[in-house]
Amino acid sequence: MILEAKVTEKRRTQRHFEKLYVN
Repeated sequence: MILEAKVTEKRRTQRHFEKLYVN
């Protein structure tokens, strides 16, 4: 469960960074 939460958080942060880079 903890690992899954970490993975989801990582993906969320990655998407956020991607959006920033795109902009």
